[in-house]
Amino acid sequence: SPVSSPCTLHMGKTPEMQHITPADVFSLGCLIYFVVLGRKPLEDWESSAVRRSMHRGFVPSLTWPESCVPLQMEAMALVHVCLTFDPTMRPTMETVQEVLHRWPVC
Repeated sequence: SPVSSPCTLHMGKTPEMQHITPADVFSLGCLIYFVVLGRKPLEDWESSAVRRSMHRGFVPSLTWPESCVPLQMEAMALVHVCLTFDPTMRPTMETVQEVLHRWPVC
């Protein structure tokens, strides 16, 4: 499923966990999209089409409202970098946390 379960998403470091993986950052990007817009990322795509895109080396573009409120604009920028195909180019969880702390308060 394109959206991870909150139960399986690692949100922070624990003594048992040595590091957050780029896959966790990708999952967090999907979760942020879901929370901000109330819909699953890539819900208009068939899962086979998403898999083919990923095998070709790109993440399909997400659909955002044409006119975004400030929180959606912040989310769009963060989700874009979290869903970067190349895992080495994704931000660290620490960077994501710094960005989230700068978001407007609702």
